[in-house]
Amino acid sequence: IMEEGTPKTMAQELASLNEISTRFETEEEVRPLLAFDLMRFTYIPEGYELEGFRLFTGGEEDPDFANSKYLSMNFYKDQDPEKHIYVQVRYMDEETGYESGLTEDGRKTTINGYDAVVDGKSVDMLVEDVMYMISVGDALPAEEAMKMAESLAKR
Repeated sequence: IMEEGTPKTMAQELASLNEISTRFETEEEVRPLLAFDLMRFTYIPEGYELEGFRLFTGGEEDPDFANSKYLSMNFYKDQDPEKHIYVQVRYMDEETGYESGLTEDGRKTTINGYDAVVDGKSVDMLVEDVMYMISVGDALPAEEAMKMAESLAKR
């Protein structure tokens, strides 16, 4: 058991992720399992590397990933969980849709012609029926989330 305030190691971080999701090494592996067309980032902050593509298991031992409506991507710098960019991609329909809530720091805008909400160090951008939620955490300035959103491109 970890003490409060003790930073996670990378092994602990990945063990936590493995409890709730299954990792796919490449976009080619995960793309056919998705209910949506995944756009790719043409900009990632310097030094950050993609850990993989993750589909949520919902705690099931043998999940059926066909037509998955959720995908997450985790980017780390120097294999450090404190230097983490989290991206969730979600197909928005009756089951998965939600209204982005704004904090007092949040603002609505458009990025590359798409509706977006910028709030602190995160950007939520709706591209057709797919929401891209990008959170850069404490290790990076908020502008990095915006640059990533601006860089999204169709394959």
